[in-house]
Amino acid sequence: MIRNIFTLILIGVTVLTASSQVEDSVLYRKHNIREVQSWVHITAFENSNDTCLLSTKNLNERGLPTYVKMDYNCQGWNLISEAFYTYDERFNLTGIKIVNNDQISTNTVMKPDSLGRTVYEKTEYFDPAGTIEISYVHYGDTRFPDSTITTEINGIDTTVTRAVNTYVNGKMKRSDIVDISKSKPVSSLSNKYDAQMRLIRSEYIFFQGYDRDNITKYTYNTKGQISKTESELDDLKAEFYYDDNGLPIVVYYFNKFGSLERQVWHKYQYYE
Repeated sequence: MIRNIFTLILIGVTVLTASSQVEDSVLYRKHNIREVQSWVHITAFENSNDTCLLSTKNLNERGLPTYVKMDYNCQGWNLISEAFYTYDERFNLTGIKIVNNDQISTNTVMKPDSLGRTVYEKTEYFDPAGTIEISYVHYGDTRFPDSTITTEINGIDTTVTRAVNTYVNGKMKRSDIVDISKSKPVSSLSNKYDAQMRLIRSEYIFFQGYDRDNITKYTYNTKGQISKTESELDDLKAEFYYDDNGLPIVVYYFNKFGSLERQVWHKYQYYE
């Protein structure tokens, strides 16, 4: 049951983050980025001046991640998580392997269609052992479908969901997911754009648990880059700063009281 809910959450998060991932890849490819390091300083920890390497992301020449390492030790968790990505000859994602503290956690194999949309995936879990198989039937003749029927088989349990999507000028406007097998809504995503088609508000509601809800407002600088984000649910804020090439170099995160809690710096390595 937990894995069923987790998978349904991933469907919504995938819709929510797909556009930003594409934009990141375009930016990385434009500037020939081969590696991104993110360093974090947790100012909320008393008597701590530690600044540590939070993540390392290796990229191929298309700007897509091939390896991502997350080190959570400096945030108080004894966890190093590594993700390994594989692609086909058209750079469609075909596999993700997750390794936590040097132990394989999950291994996912994906099959894309001619438009690059995933039509089948199989995930093996190693602790505890288990397997989940998911098939997708997409409707629509573009990479971003109008609707998708998802069938998940987890042991003896089968869950069938339908996602219905609407777009405005090629960007996601709304996506609603319903559990067909139980006739219950799963999640709803609603995006609002300004006259320049910049995302200014995104609302994601997960109907099977409030802790997954997310409502974020976006503010832009004169160059059209995101300068601030603010959560409407918990009043958390972030401020973004960029270099002359438009690459983000530092992000400041503030709590609901306006106090600085975390600073993240990005450093880049380039293809020659």
